[in-house]
Amino acid sequence: MHLLLHIHILLIFFQLLTCSLPAQPDPVVFTRISGDSYGIPEMNINDMLQDRDGFVWFATRKGLIRYDGYEMKTYWHHPGDTNSISSNRLRALAEDEEGYLWLGTTNDGLSRFDKEKEVFTNFFHDPQDSTSLCASEVTDLIVDSRDRVWVGTSNGLDRLDSRTGAIIHYR
Repeated sequence: MHLLLHIHILLIFFQLLTCSLPAQPDPVVFTRISGDSYGIPEMNINDMLQDRDGFVWFATRKGLIRYDGYEMKTYWHHPGDTNSISSNRLRALAEDEEGYLWLGTTNDGLSRFDKEKEVFTNFFHDPQDSTSLCASEVTDLIVDSRDRVWVGTSNGLDRLDSRTGAIIHYR
């Protein structure tokens, strides 16, 4: 009789335990973001990155797009404005330890974006300057653990020191 009471108590315990557990987790809900409703100038995205602040950045052929979870903001090249992005045709994105966003373009070098000031610093290829990028076409970007920006170009690999701006070529 004593054993039956213990079994009965265990059965009630397990029944209560399983009643409190959900049968299935809550479903994940996806929201489709269309260009028309969010003001996205280009739906062909070449690269994307979520930064340390949670913003999602998109490199497109028509500029840089920042998505904060609610709205899109687009950054474009403005001819004559040296503080704007060097080109609208973007291919690659990376973020360094300081929080700067690095942008590789398909034809106008590299841009560094200061998100606090909303200012771009541009790095170009100059055939007359051996300390400039080795090509205008940037194909890929990565920032290593020592905060150096590695720039893949159509003419070789460059390493840029993000603090000094010095460029070393690897061909």
